[in-house]
Amino acid sequence: INTLVFDDEISDIIDLVKSALNIGVDAFIVQDIGLVDVLKKCFPQIEIHASTQMGINNASGAKVAKSLGITRVVLSRETPLEEIKQIKQQTSLDIEYFVQGALCVCFSGNCYISGVLFNASGNRGKCLQLCRLPYTASQNGKILTSGYLLSAKDFNMSYRLKELIDAGVNSFKIEGRARRTGYVATVVNAYREIIDNNFKVSQKSQINLKKAYNRGDFTEGYFNGNGGIIDNQIQGHRGIFIGKVINFIKGKNFNTIQIQSKYEIHKNDGLKFIYNGKEIPSISAMDIKKIEKDIYSINTKAKCIVGAQVYQILDTELEKQLLLSKKTRSVGLNFVAKIGQKAKLTLFDNFGYKCFVESDEICEEAKTQALSKQEIINQISKMGDTVFSLDLDKCNIDIDNVFIRKQILNDMRRKCLEKLENIIISSNKKAVEFNEPINNNQTYQNKKILCAIISEKTNCDLSGFDKIILEPKLYNTLVIENLLKKVPSNKEMYLSVPSLMTSQDEDIIKEILGKYPSLNIYGNNLSAFSYNKNVFASPLLNCINSHTANSFYDLGAKDVCLSFEVPYEKYKDIAIHSKSNIYVYAKGHIPLITMAHCPMKNNFNGNCKNCNYGSDIVYELQSGQKLLLDRYKLSRCYFRLKNKNTIDNIYNLNNTHLGLIVDLTE
Repeated sequence: INTLVFDDEISDIIDLVKSALNIGVDAFIVQDIGLVDVLKKCFPQIEIHASTQMGINNASGAKVAKSLGITRVVLSRETPLEEIKQIKQQTSLDIEYFVQGALCVCFSGNCYISGVLFNASGNRGKCLQLCRLPYTASQNGKILTSGYLLSAKDFNMSYRLKELIDAGVNSFKIEGRARRTGYVATVVNAYREIIDNNFKVSQKSQINLKKAYNRGDFTEGYFNGNGGIIDNQIQGHRGIFIGKVINFIKGKNFNTIQIQSKYEIHKNDGLKFIYNGKEIPSISAMDIKKIEKDIYSINTKAKCIVGAQVYQILDTELEKQLLLSKKTRSVGLNFVAKIGQKAKLTLFDNFGYKCFVESDEICEEAKTQALSKQEIINQISKMGDTVFSLDLDKCNIDIDNVFIRKQILNDMRRKCLEKLENIIISSNKKAVEFNEPINNNQTYQNKKILCAIISEKTNCDLSGFDKIILEPKLYNTLVIENLLKKVPSNKEMYLSVPSLMTSQDEDIIKEILGKYPSLNIYGNNLSAFSYNKNVFASPLLNCINSHTANSFYDLGAKDVCLSFEVPYEKYKDIAIHSKSNIYVYAKGHIPLITMAHCPMKNNFNGNCKNCNYGSDIVYELQSGQKLLLDRYKLSRCYFRLKNKNTIDNIYNLNNTHLGLIVDLTE
């Protein structure tokens, strides 16, 4: 249930969870903070895992998650190794970490580009994947570069598994949503092999991972700095390089492509062609012949270019072999057959489960050929489509000189397997304790408070605002001191704590809070609740229902700003049922994408010694939408893409008792 939910969807979620618990589901991955509270109250025994969409990336945030009753955190993909170690050392939480699959360019849970621009919320599973589209970057009207400027490479942490285990990771997560079965089989098999082989990574495993799905020849994420994350030339799966096009013959009904490759190409394999760094339409090798050594001829309607590089993006034979393999539960047997008694069969597994059945007939002495031990093993081992397989090293057989019909042995096997399966299933079922949800019918009166977010421009007219929020660009003691002198003491000032922070970043924030104890916290991440300060929950904490607002209130947030993705018609209902003062983001430039990578390194050939960042760099989609590239710096640089056109929501809010946030950063 890894999504954000509106108030009117809560009852459906409760029914879903009740059904899932009744059939033995062990745990639930949850993103919505309010939903955590609701489920804990309704199902006291429930086990909840924090979704990566909660954006937990440091020990402070992990501790807050634990205080909510969460037992496992799926860390954001941006979490570096040292932070993983600290989370393990400072909490007793299980840690789950992504090791393979798509790497989102945006920090977990903070991508709003699809929701704000096209009303298709990524936090609600409707992401349009605008990051995978081509962009043009310009500065003062001059084009700097173009390409897939936001398309991140795929994650591959196969060489880092031992480090991750030593750091405290309990579970490896493979991203596989909406993937084909062949992808799942290939990737899981490769990781299982690496782990079982004492973390030795074979060339074969890497080739197979690339064949399964490979965007950008893989990256280890942020374990090697924040460059090399983006592949701005090739957007999709590139597979493995296998050869080149040596001839292209244009025909009347179909064309012929001749390929030179030392790799075996099978019928129906997927092939991608790249020429001068650009993709040519891919094909399925349906009509293929090997015309001589290392030379293949393919008939197709597609067009191609001599000299194009050939990549295999689907190996049909490899996937066919892997899909034939089957995971089973190994069982041993005890079989006893004595003259004048019923035969007895016991099956047992390595987890302590066992069951026992007897034959329907009495065993008689053999008149001609007696039953052999091998015949018993042969019949009992025929476990067919069940989840079990016989462990030949755990077969204990004690028989007299008896004869038993094969039909009797088969019947004993069938009954015993059914019985064992039912025992295992029943033992894993939990008694579901359920408390009826408390209706959130109490109403509250919200205050209409005006807040300002300021960044570089500290000379703004702040006289009409009740609360002042300082962006990270103002993390400067001289600037803060001047503002404290300038702003009347009856106005509250907040330090904006970013959504993505390392422990080094936290040290900077703690130093500022130590110097200026009157500052409160404007929190963009769960870690904001760890400072023992008044917290103003920002839109990046994704509040879209009153339960979440009340959970934030209980954590220390008397002020909560709704997510950018909450529709206008839901404002009032959330506000009147929330203990916190409810705000909406009324005017300004919304941070649509928060990035941990450095676009200057990835797209503009920059480096830290010679940074070529400019505040007037614009990313433009082919559809015309323009985004401003914004940078702030703590222990290192972080970047955001904001909508270039100001969002103006004030005209909708004149008659509501909602607080308003006005962004004065531009």
